[in-house]
Amino acid sequence: MLERLRHRGPDGENVVELSGHATFGHRRLAIVGLGETGRQPMRHGTLVITYNGEIYNHAELRSRLEREGLCRTWHGSSDTEVLLAAIAAWGLETTLRRADGMFAFALWDEGDASLTLVRDRMGEKPLYFGWLGDAFAFASELTAFASLPGWHPRLDQGVAVDFLRHGFVSGSPSLVKGIYRLPPGTIMRLSPADMTTRPVDAAALDRMQRTYWRLSDVATEEAPSPEPIVRPAEALESLLGQAVRSRMTADVPVGTFLSGGVDSSLVTALMQASSPVQVHTFCIGFTDARFDESAHARAVARHLGTEHTEFRVRAQDALEVACELPLLLDEPIADASQIPTLLLARMARSKVTVALSGDGADELFAGYGRYRAIVDMWGQVGGLPVGPRRWMTGALHGFAGKAGVGGRAARWASRAEAVSLGTMRKAFVGADTRFHLKGDAGRSTTVRGLSPQRQVMLADQQDFLPDDILQKVDRATMRYGLESRTPFLDHRVVSFSWKLPDQALPLNGPSKPLLRDILRRYVPDDLIDRPKQGFDVPMCDWLRGPLGAWTDAAIGAPCLDAIEGVDAQHVRRMWRDHSMGRADFSRELWPVALLTAWMQAHGVDP
Repeated sequence: MLERLRHRGPDGENVVELSGHATFGHRRLAIVGLGETGRQPMRHGTLVITYNGEIYNHAELRSRLEREGLCRTWHGSSDTEVLLAAIAAWGLETTLRRADGMFAFALWDEGDASLTLVRDRMGEKPLYFGWLGDAFAFASELTAFASLPGWHPRLDQGVAVDFLRHGFVSGSPSLVKGIYRLPPGTIMRLSPADMTTRPVDAAALDRMQRTYWRLSDVATEEAPSPEPIVRPAEALESLLGQAVRSRMTADVPVGTFLSGGVDSSLVTALMQASSPVQVHTFCIGFTDARFDESAHARAVARHLGTEHTEFRVRAQDALEVACELPLLLDEPIADASQIPTLLLARMARSKVTVALSGDGADELFAGYGRYRAIVDMWGQVGGLPVGPRRWMTGALHGFAGKAGVGGRAARWASRAEAVSLGTMRKAFVGADTRFHLKGDAGRSTTVRGLSPQRQVMLADQQDFLPDDILQKVDRATMRYGLESRTPFLDHRVVSFSWKLPDQALPLNGPSKPLLRDILRRYVPDDLIDRPKQGFDVPMCDWLRGPLGAWTDAAIGAPCLDAIEGVDAQHVRRMWRDHSMGRADFSRELWPVALLTAWMQAHGVDP
């Protein structure tokens, strides 16, 4: 397993045999406490930990433990030692409440031979687990299990269809039947008996888990009060500045991803303002001007005085990465920006070991254009009976097919026929799968007391953010031994965003006005006031061009015919129409090609 995770920890490995026929292994990416005193797995009394991530306020926790007389002797300067000492002194849940960080870790207690798995609040770090025969295993990536006896991966058909519909896997089950992902903000404790017996159902699995932090609770408890926040821009700038500074703490070089958009520019500005030296900034550009933001990033970097590095993506670069994606990204994610993200991470790793990003700002501060479209469409059609709506959208689907206008009109129809606000959101996030997937998208839960806008934003923070954006960035950066840190996901910033009234997060006009107000203190207006472009790629053209042969092989794979609920023949007709330039079905075809290529690469049996 450790060999399969070498890319996540290139600085060394260690294995520890524990009581109760258990073994912990660790691949190390040294960030804080670079010497042997930071080596894992690490022991404190009866507790042993193997841990992935960073506790940003470890110095504060260390001082508190010393003041309280709970720990006076330290072996080194690593955050791992502080985390373990804090758990021993205060208990697990108190430590988690006091810790500011991103993490996934396993804790073994030799006193009762119990195992506890923990994942951070927002799901920045991944943690997979499952039972293989009478053994229990866990790892940072799904494919690490392939080295274990009894590994015969079978596709979870329901999860596969969910992936094809929405472009990412959400929830606890993974694409491999019987292997799960620990949800964000969750503790899972297993007794010796639990580790040798597979749960009989989902309810039995749930009973092993408890939540120590829940985003929906934050959303309701931090609901805006009648009294508005005084000077919100100043308050947010202070919180963000603190989050950026804490994430700059490292014993290795630190940089930042800079696209030239509001979010990454703000993180870079705050970072440079706190740094006595030039900050390293990194950007990806495209030869296709429709998708190229590199000039904006260059201008921001020049104004802030950073040391800027830029890489221009060619079609050949995309081909090389795309052909390796089934192996590079562990579990497929149909977010086309994963290709430039991988190239960006590879470039950044040549100069730094840690990179800050602006991820999370769009979800917290209403940065996506789809939010307005979803709320507006739901306001127009949400009150209409489902039957007439489906008749109307069915007619539009028929017109789109006869007119040969392809996916755009059909996507509008699929969104309009949604039975709930939640399913409408999912239709906007994913592609139109009406003709090649059977069944509907199911229903989504809602939280009472939230406006439609906030319902959509909460749902994005619960699935799209951790299961698409954060998973994509984690896999891309850790593939090259680079640690990505996200200041916007500091739990205090998250809580602050939920205290804001909807009026502070307008869906009309320039997005994220609060962030723009802060950024204006660091860069001139002409570098801020432009439409949001996003980290997009020319996938339509790539599928017809450099990725054509690869896509043809993936779409033609026999395993596609074995995925239940998929009309494989219609998928192949869509591919034929797309490749011949009759329509743009890139959003529908890309997830299918990724899934079948992934299944073949990892020997997953349908």
